[in-house]
Amino acid sequence: MLLAETTIDPELVTPGPLGFAAIVFVAVATTLLVFDMVRRIRRQRILAQVEAKLDAEEAAARGSGSKKPGTKAKP
Repeated sequence: MLLAETTIDPELVTPGPLGFAAIVFVAVATTLLVFDMVRRIRRQRILAQVEAKLDAEEAAARGSGSKKPGTKAKP
């Protein structure tokens, strides 16, 4: 039984301070990227709502009796 007789040195299998720093860096970078993504998605959603509102107002203005330029009135 070779496995039963072998002891593992805990210093060799722990990530140490460098591994801890790497995990903290990845966690902070991921958090910042998520916040940035949420901000960009929110901005795009608001811009789409504003564009839809402006399009609706423009369509209402056209349909309320105002003529398009260059069209002739029917007798």
